Amino acid sequence: MRHVVLRNAVSGFVVGALLVCGGTPSYAGLLISLSSAPSDLGNVHATDLVRVDVNLSGLGAGEELTTLSARVTFDGGFLGTPSISPGDILPVPLDDPLDFLATPDLGAADATFLTLGTLPASHITSNGVFYSFDVAVHGLGMSEFALTFVDAQQVDPQDPQNLITPSISVGEPLAINSVPEPSTFALGCCGIGALVAIRRRMRRTTRRRNSSRRCWSEPQKTNASGLHSPLFSR
Repeated sequence: MRHVVLRNAVSGFVVGALLVCGGTPSYAGLLISLSSAPSDLGNVHATDLVRVDVNLSGLGAGEELTTLSARVTFDGGFLGTPSISPGDILPVPLDDPLDFLATPDLGAADATFLTLGTLPASHITSNGVFYSFDVAVHGLGMSEFALTFVDAQQVDPQDPQNLITPSISVGEPLAINSVPEPSTFALGCCGIGALVAIRRRMRRTTRRRNSSRRCWSEPQKTNASGLHSPLFSR
């Protein structure tokens, strides 16, 4: 009898544990990453306009975000202040115009989506571009676009009145390198070539002048008649 009671107790514990484990939702982590246009930032030129997209991925079907924030930093002296625009995953229209706030700053792009709306139509429900920003390249230099802050709040599918914090991964930074324009480089080479040619010409002229001065400075010979004659006379 004792064995039967013990066995029933163990079976009940196992079944309860399985129900608890099975009842706990398992979410894949979100990923916030960067992409750019042009895609190759290793050979941009001064005055070029570069667009950077802040992308969301990993949001599963039926999952909803009520909050999403991301901050990207870069060299402000090289790339200036960004111009920020909302992405295609934001609700249209927003439940409140203030649900999406963008804060451009010298060397930083910062944007936050935060809604108090309770309907799925007011939430982020798909993957894609969260926001984009444009920067103009100023001169020559190197820098990188890096995600330095991310945050999110997600509706709990088992309790829509409750919010949970999903795990978030961050993508790799984007390196950017500005190089001279081909025409500027060619013009610079022509200028250097012209300077080299002028310098060679000046050297030749100086040598000729020095040689002429040496000829006139040497003593002249006197012939039998007592008259002076140039060095080249016999």
